[in-house]
Amino acid sequence: MILTWNDIQIRAKKFSKDWENAKYEKGETQTFYNEFFEVFGVKRRNVAIYEKAVKKLNNLHGFIDLFWEGKLLIEQKSAGRSLEKALLQATEYYNNLKEYQKPRFILLSDFQNFELLDLDTGEEEKFKLNELHNHIKSFGFIAGREKEAYKDQDPVNVKAAELISTLYHALKNNGFDDKDLEILLTRIVYCLFAEDTGIFPPSAFFNHILRKTNEDGSDTGSKLQELFQILDTPYEKRQKNLDEDLNDLQFINGDLFSEKMTIPAFDRMTRIKLLECAGLDWSKVSPALFGSLFQTVMLPEEQRQEGAHYTSEKNILKTIQPLFLDYLTNKFNKIKEDRSSQRKIRLQKLIDELSKIKVLDPACGCGNFLIISYREIRRLEIKILKEIYNSQQQELDLNINYLSQIKVDQFYGIEINHFASRIAKIALWLVDHQMNMELSDVIGKHYIRLPIYDTKQIIVKNALTFNWAELIDPKDCSYIIGNPPFVGSKKMTKEQKKDLLETFSGVKNSGELDYVSCWFLKASNFIENSETKVAFVSTNSITQGEQVGVLWEQILNKDIKIFFAHRTFKWTIDERRVQGLEIANVAVVIIGFSKFNVRKKVLFEYEKISDDPIKIEVKNINPYLVEGENIVLKKRSSQINNYPKMVFGSMPNDNGKLLISDEEFKNSSKIFDKHDILKFIKPFVGAREFINNKKKWCIWLHNEQSDWRSNKYLKDIIQKVYDHRVKSKRPATKKLAEVPWLFGEIRHPYENYILIPRVSSEKRNYIPIGYMDKEKIAGDSCLMIPTNDLTIFAILNSSVHMTWVHHVCGRLEDRYRYSIEIVYNNFPFKNLNQNQKKVLSEYANQILNIRKKLNLSLEKLYDSVFMPKELKEVHQKLDKSVKEIYLIDEESNSSQIMSKLFNLIKKNP
Repeated sequence: MILTWNDIQIRAKKFSKDWENAKYEKGETQTFYNEFFEVFGVKRRNVAIYEKAVKKLNNLHGFIDLFWEGKLLIEQKSAGRSLEKALLQATEYYNNLKEYQKPRFILLSDFQNFELLDLDTGEEEKFKLNELHNHIKSFGFIAGREKEAYKDQDPVNVKAAELISTLYHALKNNGFDDKDLEILLTRIVYCLFAEDTGIFPPSAFFNHILRKTNEDGSDTGSKLQELFQILDTPYEKRQKNLDEDLNDLQFINGDLFSEKMTIPAFDRMTRIKLLECAGLDWSKVSPALFGSLFQTVMLPEEQRQEGAHYTSEKNILKTIQPLFLDYLTNKFNKIKEDRSSQRKIRLQKLIDELSKIKVLDPACGCGNFLIISYREIRRLEIKILKEIYNSQQQELDLNINYLSQIKVDQFYGIEINHFASRIAKIALWLVDHQMNMELSDVIGKHYIRLPIYDTKQIIVKNALTFNWAELIDPKDCSYIIGNPPFVGSKKMTKEQKKDLLETFSGVKNSGELDYVSCWFLKASNFIENSETKVAFVSTNSITQGEQVGVLWEQILNKDIKIFFAHRTFKWTIDERRVQGLEIANVAVVIIGFSKFNVRKKVLFEYEKISDDPIKIEVKNINPYLVEGENIVLKKRSSQINNYPKMVFGSMPNDNGKLLISDEEFKNSSKIFDKHDILKFIKPFVGAREFINNKKKWCIWLHNEQSDWRSNKYLKDIIQKVYDHRVKSKRPATKKLAEVPWLFGEIRHPYENYILIPRVSSEKRNYIPIGYMDKEKIAGDSCLMIPTNDLTIFAILNSSVHMTWVHHVCGRLEDRYRYSIEIVYNNFPFKNLNQNQKKVLSEYANQILNIRKKLNLSLEKLYDSVFMPKELKEVHQKLDKSVKEIYLIDEESNSSQIMSKLFNLIKKNP
């Protein structure tokens, strides 16, 4: 059982108190650490051993005080003894462990002082025993809540994007053609990389602009054109009287410098901006920067429509590490420890395996996923070559078998935008060059692949109408990756909607799906007879609400299985907005799936969606990205357990004429009384009024036709409603003009009812849910359950129901969008005995009474930070009671609660 952090903190305080007088290493170490592990709900003997023998350099054996293979090494001293000596011992033990045994953490202690070293991040924490409770999250790996570390976006990449963006806007404002500007920027960025990474002589491009062009910029464009022509001309075809500095530049080719382009007109300011770009050290810039370069060229509206977002390296690694990189790295580490005669052969076979990997990104944009994937596979290959390579072997570079077997041709992309595909190709060659430089450090000699060529594996096509198998055979494809366009179902163009409906031809309700769904279904079709693994980034909408039933039923019917997933997190690289660059800041998930069963399945959970994730191994991952059976919730017309029906509130459809604000009501009450219409006015409750404790009123003439027909004041209002409805282009509204005195849709129950806002903030721990008097008219921004049963009110106000909402509910932006057919009708209510009903009803009455007594708006009462203590305590008691009814352990996390609820649905489909 995974404990909550609060429970662990309480246990840590008790542990510190119990051991405040511990001193002696030999006599107390084992009991100390048995109880230390119990703080985190773990039996020490299940994971770690004492006195692990390790062979030291002097051929003697030492003994690690406590050892958890791959995780933790503890060196313990008696109270007051030097921890520096402990660190020396621990380091010696660490260095003599096999690679796969080496732990990530080293803990040093003398009972009263702790020093924890994270060897992956280099972080070090020092604290006293009595401070343990403040440092428990650092030991999350013990509690099964290991944090995955991902590097943040390097500031130099953001700076490079800003510089290129500034240059772009300056040239564009001077009237330079968009297509020519795309070509120019791509060439400039390549040259900036080339001069800082050894393709060109150092500062060759910078000096060419600085020394060979006029300060007023008048000839900068023509000098650039001359430079580009040289880079497109082989040495043997160049003029013999060329400038010597230009002639020293490599022949690049690859169609990068061959396309015709108008000579750009620079001025003093644009020349300065070009020099500022060249002044940055581009050797430190990731070629994935090309992604943001592309964003600077796109208009904001175009970007929103295409669903394009800059993808940071940090987030790409979240996708490719569990998809393939972790597996390949672990395989290398195991072979590395082999000391048999087969070691070198096994290492070479691993290189052969890498050389056969083929990766497809069917929405590749400017190639960020392909670039980072290529780089990481090349880096792994370099590590392997370091193991194979004997530093005494002087002729290594003559043996082609020891040079890189990984080629850019192993990476395939489909992209609808021509400029983006151009960027992807060039970026792949740039990262190839960077990796060749790293390889050169291994072999001791300069290794470069020039000239480049135009890889035909990245094509300009609409990925949804193009047959992917024409680019790559499914049986040859190892992995499919990417972040397909983020376009909501309501924001698609006609062309995108057509793509969607054709991709889901014949599938009921497919028009409600987001655009990204198309790639999930098409990838599922593509891998049906292969061992290809897929990992896509998506907005989290496809794991919530109605979309799950529509999309995932199609995928699961093909026997596709999810083998890893990142639950909702923020897809963003920086809080700032770079000029001309839209920074993605949306809630997303990452889903890895395949046709065949992957034994080890992993969920990455986020305590906060901006945090690093916690990695948890699970038995199965369902489409809601929780551990549990592969259940998809479809729309139900009635409640699954025959609980009372939920309905929409009444909709005025009146152009505001039947509704009265509280201010208007107060100011006009005498007029209303004079015209004898107060009896037709009733309290009106919309979601906003309900949550913010605001009053509103409505003219309610349902079943009151005979009393008002002679009332001129009412007739004037009704005439305005009639005029509004009769002018409508919507047939249903036009028909309502026949009864202009009535609300457009009347669903009001003539009994008390439970009220739920249809949309509410995701930041609250509980959706504000009310119990309303039958005299109040609920608007269509609310949902109603006509009932006097307060046990339903209690269950809906519980954390169990809120967990259900959080996982199942659709979203409007980030806010909960509660639905009848998916959320309420599928929620598994339990059959309650009389005692359970009594307890729940009492808690419901307590909640209602506290709300009434405090006389605050529900917005304030249910603020996640400032929720009043007495209201919070009742909710906590209610939560505990509901969990007991559902046989849910109080310490269960949200995934475990959902698993229990899904099992109840399975028993009652």
